[in-house]
Amino acid sequence: MAGITIISGLARGIDATAHQATLEAGGRTIAVLGGGHLKLYPTDHTALANEITHSGAVISESPPDTPPRSGSFPRRNRIVSGLSLGVVVVEAARRSGALISARLAMEQGREVFAVPGQIDNRMSQGCHKLIQDGAKLVNSVDDVLDELGPLATPIQTQQAGEIRNPAELKLTEQERDILNTIESTPTLIDAIIEKTNVPAARVMSTISILEMRSLIQRVSGTSVVRR
Repeated sequence: MAGITIISGLARGIDATAHQATLEAGGRTIAVLGGGHLKLYPTDHTALANEITHSGAVISESPPDTPPRSGSFPRRNRIVSGLSLGVVVVEAARRSGALISARLAMEQGREVFAVPGQIDNRMSQGCHKLIQDGAKLVNSVDDVLDELGPLATPIQTQQAGEIRNPAELKLTEQERDILNTIESTPTLIDAIIEKTNVPAARVMSTISILEMRSLIQRVSGTSVVRR
C-alpha cells in the first residue's frame, strides 16, 4: 500500500478494473459518475458502486435523478483529473474519452502517464501519441509512484513505518534508516554517521541515492534536509 487513492469513472473496462483491484487490495477508491446517483450508469455496476462506498466514495455534481447523457461524461472527466495527482491512460484510440481526461489533466497541471502497447493496436495509438507529446511512459507502478512526489500527509505502513513519499517503499533497510535520521531542518552529515553507525563512505553514497530520488536536498557540503 502506497497511500494513493484510485479515482475513476465506474465505466466498463479499465475503470471498473481499477476500482475492483483497489478494493481487493484493501485500498481506497473514488468513483465519479456522469449522471445522478439515482440514475447509476452502467446499471450492472450497482453492486460495485455499493462496495466502493465502504472504501471511498461515489460522487457526482449532478442532481440525484439526472440521467447520464453523452455530453456529461467529458464534463465528468474534468472532475476525475481535477481530484487526481496524475492521470494514467492504459488504453486509448486516437479519439477517445481517455484523451479528453489527459488533456484536462495537462490543463490542470497534473501529471500524465501512458501505458504503451502494440503498434498495430488501435487502442494503443492514443497512448503512443501521448508519449510522443511528453507523457511519462509507464512500465510498472513504480514509474507512477516515482513521479508523484511527496504525499499530502505521511502514512503508516506495516513494512516501512511512516512514509512521506511513495518512493520510500523501494528503499533498502539501510537507506531507510539513514533517511529517518534526516530532519525537515538542516541535518549535519556527521550527525547522520554518528546516529546510524554506518561508515562515512556508505552514508555519502546513500545520501546521493536519496537525493537522486528527490527524498532529500543538500543544503551545503556538510548538511542535508528531508523533503
